[in-house]
Amino acid sequence: MAGAGKKWMVGCGIGCGLMLLVLGGVGTCGYLGVKKFKEQAESFDVSPSDLADRFGEPSEFVPNPDGTISPERMEAFLAVRDDMFPGRDELSDILSTLDGDSAWLLKAQAGMKMVPAVIGFIGGSLGVLSDHEMGVGEYEYIYALSYYVLLQKDPADGPSFSMTDDHDSGGGAVRFGIGTDDGGDSDDDVLTGRTKHIRGLINELQVEQLNNQIEAFVATLPAGADPAADPWGAQLLAEQQIMGVETLRFLWEDGLPDQLRASLEPFRDRLDASYDPMTSAIEMGLVDED
Repeated sequence: MAGAGKKWMVGCGIGCGLMLLVLGGVGTCGYLGVKKFKEQAESFDVSPSDLADRFGEPSEFVPNPDGTISPERMEAFLAVRDDMFPGRDELSDILSTLDGDSAWLLKAQAGMKMVPAVIGFIGGSLGVLSDHEMGVGEYEYIYALSYYVLLQKDPADGPSFSMTDDHDSGGGAVRFGIGTDDGGDSDDDVLTGRTKHIRGLINELQVEQLNNQIEAFVATLPAGADPAADPWGAQLLAEQQIMGVETLRFLWEDGLPDQLRASLEPFRDRLDASYDPMTSAIEMGLVDED
């Protein structure tokens, strides 16, 4: 990861339904462009609202009441990952160039490609999800459990761009910026901030999804039955309680339930091979409903 002693600036905000892109200049180039996601979404074959209309908002996704993920849904998730690869790989290369020790000209060229690459990646991802009959909520549910819990990937993964929540700006944005010579954030500050943001974003989503799952589980019980009297029901309720208190916690972070681990483990190697640390934080922006 590159150090903080650089003058280049890159800004990028991503949300499901709204994107604010601010691509800062490299060196003295100045600002290259400001785009809002809603303005660009009209050019997408599939818009965020299209996915929401078909599959519901991300927070409305209902995990299986019994705690499993079917092999068919895991295959669909991995097919989505495979089809996202071209756009993800292009964006990863651009971020790596901006974050590395490449020559100034290469960084300038990468900076100019940043806006269309992010827009293309997000637009392409929405289309791929639609093709495989998967909503953003289900995708992020499997993503977080697979990478952050099963495979223990670091939510701080990514370039040394700082990430701060910019909801106060009215843009619902997440900004990235490379540290400067004159007091920019250190790499440790960047990692800490990114970890907190990703954990908070995912926790907020997973709390809602867990609530949906508990409601669906209760509906499978005889009328008037106490869900806490059922071993799985008690486990769900215990996780619900701790998720509400520990607001930076990932769902099942202390240990995957047996049935959920059994659903994910057969796909461990393929999941690991499909992970890209450079783009992970950007992909998590798909869940931002603000």
